[in-house]
Amino acid sequence: MSELDARLAEFLDQAARTPFDYGAWDCCLWVADWIQLRRGVDPAAHLRGRYASALGCARVLKRGGGVEAVFGACVTAAGLAPTCAWRAGDVGVVEAHTLKGPEPVGAICTGPRWAVLACPGILVAPFRPLAAWEI
Repeated sequence: MSELDARLAEFLDQAARTPFDYGAWDCCLWVADWIQLRRGVDPAAHLRGRYASALGCARVLKRGGGVEAVFGACVTAAGLAPTCAWRAGDVGVVEAHTLKGPEPVGAICTGPRWAVLACPGILVAPFRPLAAWEI
């Protein structure tokens, strides 16, 4: 197992045990924590604590142009480059089926699959990537 694989497995294990918390540990901020761990920069520092509910999160995303736009602005500002050839550890926005129907959510590539934050835990599946960036 490579160092990246080991760190990713450890991060996903920890993520699966961390309670969902809007504005601190939610469907996109958990990916920002992975980026901070790997790159040393928090791409979402300016968003942390700005909301504490689903409604607050929706407002921030609406003002920013949606999940893809906000996520993309954050990772681009952190220096990540877009990729169409994602590998384990890369990050992205995938289409996940939620109680509300298909929605874009932040994800971490595990190789052939993508990991998303679910309530509770982590769900790893062959989600359809909408956009991806190299870590």
